[in-house]
Amino acid sequence: DLCFDGDVVRIDTAALEVEATVHTGPNPDGICTCNGKIYVSNSGGLSAPNYGNTVSVIDPASFTVTKDITVALNPTRIKSYNNRYVYVVSNGDYGTVPYTFQKIDCQTDEVVKTYDLEVLNFEIHQNLAYIYTYNFNTMTSAWISVLDLETDEIVKEQFISDGTQLKTPYGIKVNPLNGDVYITDAGTFTTNGDIYCFDKNGKKKCSFEGGLNPSAMVIDFGE
Repeated sequence: DLCFDGDVVRIDTAALEVEATVHTGPNPDGICTCNGKIYVSNSGGLSAPNYGNTVSVIDPASFTVTKDITVALNPTRIKSYNNRYVYVVSNGDYGTVPYTFQKIDCQTDEVVKTYDLEVLNFEIHQNLAYIYTYNFNTMTSAWISVLDLETDEIVKEQFISDGTQLKTPYGIKVNPLNGDVYITDAGTFTTNGDIYCFDKNGKKKCSFEGGLNPSAMVIDFGE
């Protein structure tokens, strides 16, 4: 579990007690596992404009930091792919330093690619990354695209294919069973937002109202 004071804690789910604690970096903002290791993005978001710029690697056995990987300014969202790579979004300073999308090799724990894409958020399904951006200064969304992680090529410049317009993309989730893509829209951030469901071809299937600034989603498969 991440603590914004700079710690990551391991919880015994049977005893409901903290079992171990390790300090990573300023304001850890995202966590994932890859190649038997834990990766934590240290955003430093509460220290603006002095944001963090590291991803910490934790050995789960000793629960210690084995390496800090230098990445672009203000790393936040982080996900793994195929037990081979970790992808991380850095939010920059929301002004002169843009969003950055980077790939870390989990064998060497080095950044092996920085994409020419200003990505704010993403979701991985199979070999595809659904990526989008949003400009908080101009209050506009530039694109929602699809990136093939095997070829590192954009396979769809515009994922939404039926003309549906989103105002403020704020969260994304893919149903692993059928490839449906759910995208939340925060609107003006002052009223209830909406959730849109698109099929894998980018055509809208349905939409419904959510709460204020909907961002995170969980897909419940039932019994």
